[in-house]
Amino acid sequence: MSKTAFIWLWAYCSSRRTGAISWLIPAYFVQKGEWEAAQSPNERTKGSYLLENYMVLADQPCLNLLNGDSEILKGISVIQTPGHTAHHQAVLLESDGEKAVFLGDLIPTASHIPLPYIMGYDLFPLTTLETKRRLLELAYEEHWLLIFQHDPNIRMGYLKQVQNRFMLEEVCPDG
Repeated sequence: MSKTAFIWLWAYCSSRRTGAISWLIPAYFVQKGEWEAAQSPNERTKGSYLLENYMVLADQPCLNLLNGDSEILKGISVIQTPGHTAHHQAVLLESDGEKAVFLGDLIPTASHIPLPYIMGYDLFPLTTLETKRRLLELAYEEHWLLIFQHDPNIRMGYLKQVQNRFMLEEVCPDG
């Protein structure tokens, strides 16, 4: 399954005596439709949906199949962002009135911010266009930090508008 189909959240328990992490339990949160699509890949998706990468989770209690936008924990949600795949999701983080979003394959790099700049391997490019339009407007209005996990040069930034177009104001994690 593609990297962006899952969110890996690690719940841990601290030892009361030492304060050290004593165990980890992985939890996987996947849109049910994405999981089902992965079960029957077509010529276009079979290179991403490799059964050996995810079928081990099929009967495990750590697999959580979701139907739509969902709050995972307080401040951690997934939002549906269809286009790359029909059930693609992004991760939205909220804390102290601020928001950050991991965009996954919807907007994989800062160069993909312009609405018509869509990857050739998106399954539903017109859906990607409308999802980007909606998400970018909301991200701009609410001043979300955009995080690009696939961009080799720009990790994150905030949107600004220049001549009615969105552009990125990069934030350097090192200050």
